[in-house]
Amino acid sequence: METLVLKIGGSTLESLPQAFYKHVHELTRTNNVIIVHGGGPAINDALEKNAIEATFHQGLRVTTPEVLQTCEMVLSGQTNKYLVTKLQEQHVAAFGLSGIDGELLQAKLADQTGALGLVGDIAHVNKQMITMLLANNYVPVISPISMTKEKQKLNVNADSAAAAIAKAMQAKLVFVTNIKGVMSKQKEIIPFLSKKAIEVAITDGTISGGMIPKVKAALSCIESGVQESIILDSESLIGLATHTACGTSIRLEEASYV
Repeated sequence: METLVLKIGGSTLESLPQAFYKHVHELTRTNNVIIVHGGGPAINDALEKNAIEATFHQGLRVTTPEVLQTCEMVLSGQTNKYLVTKLQEQHVAAFGLSGIDGELLQAKLADQTGALGLVGDIAHVNKQMITMLLANNYVPVISPISMTKEKQKLNVNADSAAAAIAKAMQAKLVFVTNIKGVMSKQKEIIPFLSKKAIEVAITDGTISGGMIPKVKAALSCIESGVQESIILDSESLIGLATHTACGTSIRLEEASYV
């Protein structure tokens, strides 16, 4: 069985249709499925509600202990359990956990100067724990909050966590977004993109706006050792179950978008 890591961003998560959860159920018939999620908009709302000031360093959010506590509450609590519940409604054996549980994700400080605060990068993935859950037909639903060797909790970017898990599990990484894939200037889905093709497409304006960070995140995952990243929307997800071409595949080998 092929292993798929589905990465769901916070903004996408809020608008997922009921069909998405049915598609995940279909995928589990022929694939091992792992879900990694973010929760940015909900975190922003919680910080504002609790009057916790958000500060930034070089465009990145600084994670203070107060911010980390809010991130953990939203990601590992509210968002994680929402996803687990929605999946279980479609008879998916979802198992919600964070990177802290069972020492699933061991992290290290991303910035040793301390300028970013409690922000981490994944150093090690507990493959045995994920394998155990998959072997018992569970779908792990993972919040990226992680912990160091010294048991310090850290806030980890969901894209980075998903990439580390996909690399460790030798899995295909699927970015579930609100678009069907990267579109050409003729408004057709580009089936394959390499690093070189992405650079050209950004330069000539084919890839622009909010698609740029999505493509760069997928590309960085490939460069970290993930064999393939796919960008698609929730409706196209069913194509993975039926082996129908869907979304845009990001690969290392040369591929033209023309």
